[in-house]
Amino acid sequence: MKTLTNAVLCKALGRVGAPRIEKRADPASADCNPLPGLDSASALSGLNRRNAIERTSKVQFWRLAVPTAAAICLYSTLSVAQSAPPNADTFSYDGEPRVNFGSQPAVAVQQGVNSYLQFNLATLPDGVSVSKATLRLYVDEVKGVGRFDVYQLDNNWGESTLTYENAPPLGASATGGHPITLNGSSLNQFVVIDITPLVQGWADGSIPNDGLALALVGSSGAFSFDSKESIFTGHQPELEIGLTGPAGAQGQMGPVGPAGAQGPAGPAGAVGAQGPVGPVGLSGVNGAQGPAGPVGPAGTAGAQGPAGPAGQSGAVGAQGPVGPMGMPGENGAQGPAGPAGQTGAAGAQGAAGSPGEGLAGIRAALLQWYPATFAVGSRPFGVAFDGTNIWVTNQIDGTVSKLLASTGATVGTYAVGDFPVGVAFDGTNIWVATTDNTVTKLLASTGANLGSYPVGFLPNGVAFDGTNIWTANDGTVSKLLASTGATVATYVIGNINFGIAFDGTNMWITSPTINTVTKLLAGTGAIVGTYAVGSSPQGVAFDGTNIWVANQNDGTVTKLLAGTGATVGTYTVGNSPSGVAFDGTYIWVANNGDVTVTKLLASTGATVGTYTLGIGPLGPQGVAFDGTNIWVANEFGNTVTKIGATH
Repeated sequence: MKTLTNAVLCKALGRVGAPRIEKRADPASADCNPLPGLDSASALSGLNRRNAIERTSKVQFWRLAVPTAAAICLYSTLSVAQSAPPNADTFSYDGEPRVNFGSQPAVAVQQGVNSYLQFNLATLPDGVSVSKATLRLYVDEVKGVGRFDVYQLDNNWGESTLTYENAPPLGASATGGHPITLNGSSLNQFVVIDITPLVQGWADGSIPNDGLALALVGSSGAFSFDSKESIFTGHQPELEIGLTGPAGAQGQMGPVGPAGAQGPAGPAGAVGAQGPVGPVGLSGVNGAQGPAGPVGPAGTAGAQGPAGPAGQSGAVGAQGPVGPMGMPGENGAQGPAGPAGQTGAAGAQGAAGSPGEGLAGIRAALLQWYPATFAVGSRPFGVAFDGTNIWVTNQIDGTVSKLLASTGATVGTYAVGDFPVGVAFDGTNIWVATTDNTVTKLLASTGANLGSYPVGFLPNGVAFDGTNIWTANDGTVSKLLASTGATVATYVIGNINFGIAFDGTNMWITSPTINTVTKLLAGTGAIVGTYAVGSSPQGVAFDGTNIWVANQNDGTVTKLLAGTGATVGTYTVGNSPSGVAFDGTYIWVANNGDVTVTKLLASTGATVGTYTLGIGPLGPQGVAFDGTNIWVANEFGNTVTKIGATH
């Protein structure tokens, strides 16, 4: 009997060479350790690692039971979309040609071993078409680097009856001849494969739905995936299907919203031509009396006028001789005020006044001790501030929400591209990265869409350097001129990139799959250095001197000196930290895994406090500062929370 290569079918069969083993109660048993060299606890804990690129799974899909993508992406197991299990999954083995493996907890691919999957499309709603379909598999064992492909099947088969001898032949490649490579870094990760044409054929009836097969390409490679009977992680195969349907009837017009705050004054226009002389206006009030002029020659005495106001008493002069009594004269006009005298000596200090009402007193009076939460769109992710408003990207809706920062009132909701994530403000416009490989530009004052511009593959983070917009993409960063959206350059760095920030001279980009942050000279794109941080770095922020990086898998943040890249310290925060922001004194970190935000003193890294958002079990992602408050996007609460920065 043929022995399976490197025991890669260990998880699928329970133990190498066992012809019929239904399910293993202990996946780390002595005769078949799923992760050789590790004890059971270590092996299983590895299966719970969160993937850095969780947002690649967050596309706006209707799920059936197996995912996809135009390229291969690794991402976390977190999902809340609608799902249905596969109809059947099994594999065939040429070493046991008459044995059926339909009840095993995994399906495998290697020399002499093919796997077979089938999905039920009967629950697709009427009147819709398939726009995209992807197959998602969870890699639970890799014993040899190699490639495999997905193939169409043109004959019926049964999960409980298929063997090597009666297995249907492989049909055309469902990926268009683009095989998938797996290696050691693929272990305990999801692999996503685009099979849109095959699923479209199933849905419209042009191709019989006889399922699909997974088979090795070439002579090397040995790996297995969780089946629907998995007892290891429960990550069964999934098919994610994007649907396009007719637009619904327009709803009734909602009530008129409150008037927005007056915008800033525009620049002064050019001086126009002089207009015609207008009518004489009303007399203005008398101006202040000017200084007295020199005394002119005496004129002839005029007729006595009405008595004027009494002048100030002058100093008493020396008494002259008594002259003859003359006729009473008119009172003269009041003279100008004399110069101010010298400042007198300071008086004694007065009694202390009553205590004033400070920030804490105002909050007590307004009952604003606790954070406030405001509804936005579905699966909010990124947050940015434009000086007056908060902007939030809504992944599932394909929109951004604009809220008045002072009150939290919704100003508007604006459509952008597919599955928006990162967002930034350039002083006039809002820029939004979307997973259709573009960045969209909106006029911040009105929300008007000014255009969408191509960038790299699956952009995530967005930043502004004073002239250009930067996006962090898979394997590259894109630089666009903010005034026109024209591409300035594309730079190859990292692997799968996530967060991006500007320190005044350089761009800093996090790469979760290789646990680094890269420093790029903003003027030329030259790489200054690449520095090791914690596991699966996500958000990044600049505090004026240092760079702060949130390490999702470690539950820490790393502080690096921006000038040299030297590590200043690593500080513990909450579970699965994601977004990070600076408020001028403190660093704020959103902890996705335990629904909290942590506040640290930027100068020392000391923890000041941890605050619960109360919208669990998972959620906080993006975080931003509006000059007074911290705003946090609650991904699974469809809200944003506003917290006073002095909380």
